[in-house]
Amino acid sequence: MHAGSHALPLHPGAQIAAEARIWLGRVRDLNPPLPMVEAEKERPGAWRRAFPVSGALGGGIAEVANHDAERGESRTLLQICAGKRLEIEFMAPFKMQERDVDLFILEELHADSGFADWLAARIGIEGATFSDAAHSVSAKANAKWGETDVLAYFDKAGARIAVLIEDKISARFADAQCDRYHERANELLGEGLAVEYKLVLIAPDTYLSSVPKSDTWHCQLAIDDIASWFAQKNGSHANWRASALQSCLENVSKIMSAPKIEVKNFSEEFSNFLRSNAPEFSHDPTGDAYGLSVKWVNRPTGFSIFWKVSQDLVDLEMMGDHRSRIGTLKDKVGLVDRSKASTGMLGIPVKTASWGQPLSEQLDVVNEVVAACQRLRLVALELAAMP
Repeated sequence: MHAGSHALPLHPGAQIAAEARIWLGRVRDLNPPLPMVEAEKERPGAWRRAFPVSGALGGGIAEVANHDAERGESRTLLQICAGKRLEIEFMAPFKMQERDVDLFILEELHADSGFADWLAARIGIEGATFSDAAHSVSAKANAKWGETDVLAYFDKAGARIAVLIEDKISARFADAQCDRYHERANELLGEGLAVEYKLVLIAPDTYLSSVPKSDTWHCQLAIDDIASWFAQKNGSHANWRASALQSCLENVSKIMSAPKIEVKNFSEEFSNFLRSNAPEFSHDPTGDAYGLSVKWVNRPTGFSIFWKVSQDLVDLEMMGDHRSRIGTLKDKVGLVDRSKASTGMLGIPVKTASWGQPLSEQLDVVNEVVAACQRLRLVALELAAMP
């Protein structure tokens, strides 16, 4: 129990644990445990969660008032109808990132859940037995380094099959990403590590619908289908998996079709965050879902930085002759060249954010964005200084 915490009497014979925590819509460590009521919006930027109190606790409603952007409040307070209060620790709901999908797949392949057999059937190697797998495997093919999100091996009739998995939630493809997967897979065959390979792309169904037809993935597997498979299983493990995946899909949907008021509120919070925590940068709130423009002092002409929330990217866009100088940069590690015919674009992938979630609950993402802006500002200065 943390310093300052204590048990608080609510009703004769009833106490509530001082270390109660909110997690995924349930109140844990309460006696008795209580289900949460659906979160409700009081007005844009403000919300609360409530749950019914009954039995030994004496009846009534308790609520957790957590965030009010308009009033600048962010507190964690449990208020009981009788007027008794208890401060608690608030834990934001789990939000799946692409790395989480990698680990999700890796864990389920090794688990005795039947997932490996189901996956084998879906990718066209039904009857194959899972052997082993690794995460974030870097390899060099045709003098280029690349990373496979999940590299798994299956055995079928004495033949070893390599399965290379790329996971996406909303981030865009790197340049020729599918082709480079084929190159790395052929390297595995050339080294005698496998006799056959399969390339698998795992992403939301809405994402798969926009994959270029020229990309030759052996299997495009929708996260929606994986969620449905777990939803048909019994037990808390399967329920958690299905719930986490479904939440991921709902978040993607919200990002792609966010109401203007949510985008505007998010934009204003981001502007305030930069003013207080990264004053070298600034953002003028516009509510433009294309991207949140980030400015800085002495910005060279022809350069712009955008946080493209719906693409999980921070992009440096450049006009004119600057585009032709990208190839001469000294350090391009971690940069994704997304240039178009008329515009040069260098991007840095960042974690997934949610328009409708308070920025105070997404500080891990915002810190990544600021770090990306710092890197891209240096890139812009380097390009601008070139003759």
